[in-house]
Amino acid sequence: DDEDYMQEDMDMADSDEDDDDDDDDFDEDDNEWTLRKYAGASLDSLANLYGAQSILPPLLPALEQGLSSMDPWIQEASILALGAIAEGCREEMNEHMVNLYPYLMNLLATPETPQYLPQVKSI
Repeated sequence: DDEDYMQEDMDMADSDEDDDDDDDDFDEDDNEWTLRKYAGASLDSLANLYGAQSILPPLLPALEQGLSSMDPWIQEASILALGAIAEGCREEMNEHMVNLYPYLMNLLATPETPQYLPQVKSI
């Protein structure tokens, strides 16, 4: 009986080591900062720090223009920007979403929307 328990403990320890390796790989990838992450974090910080009154007037026209762009990278950047300000401008964005929904729905309905832009398909 004791041998069985010891073997189970050793098997679990081996399994935990394998899991730790997987976690390390995930953490390294997740912690890598890119220009995209810096830009999103900056917009999030600005929205939380200065509020919707300062952020939305210059950003909304750019979002509408970006969401209606034919360039998929500009569309993606606009969707990411919208997500980045969501927390800091949540209440104020409600009244503006009526204007933004048609752009977002159009992107969803467009069969040419590139599959490599998952933000568009995950709206």
